[in-house]
Amino acid sequence: MNSTVLKLDFETMYTEYRDAVFRFCLHRVYNREDAEDLMQKTFLAVLTALPHLERQSDLHTRAYIFVAPHNTVTDFHRHKNLITWCALDYERPTGQDFTEQVALRDQVQQAQAQLSPEHRQTLQDWQDGYHIPVGATTYLKMRRVRAKQRFKEVYEQLEREAALP
Repeated sequence: MNSTVLKLDFETMYTEYRDAVFRFCLHRVYNREDAEDLMQKTFLAVLTALPHLERQSDLHTRAYIFVAPHNTVTDFHRHKNLITWCALDYERPTGQDFTEQVALRDQVQQAQAQLSPEHRQTLQDWQDGYHIPVGATTYLKMRRVRAKQRFKEVYEQLEREAALP
């Protein structure tokens, strides 16, 4: 396909599906600004994939257009939850909540310090929003899984040690 045809196809798809994709994103994030950002990311993914899409049927194209926002929203929530859980740099609570948050932050930092440099870097990349590309090697995917598992093991060990008298 030449670039003129791709441009026309994309404009047609954008015009036809933007409201539905926006409503889907808004329903999943409950925030208009985030939904607009996610809609833009979705259509950027569609535009990137457009030359590779097999345009055999409208059903295939429509399915892809609705899988893309689902994946974009899922990545948004994963990234948001990871940053909230690991960073712990939001407004500090007071009293008992403050003490619990400081203890949790210290445990997370201790667990991170006990990881190998490779596991620490893998988790840092994940927190920073680096996403393993589609079609990446199994090694990259398994490295992330192993780093998460190792962090969980170290963190649970620290919790057990803290619970001992």
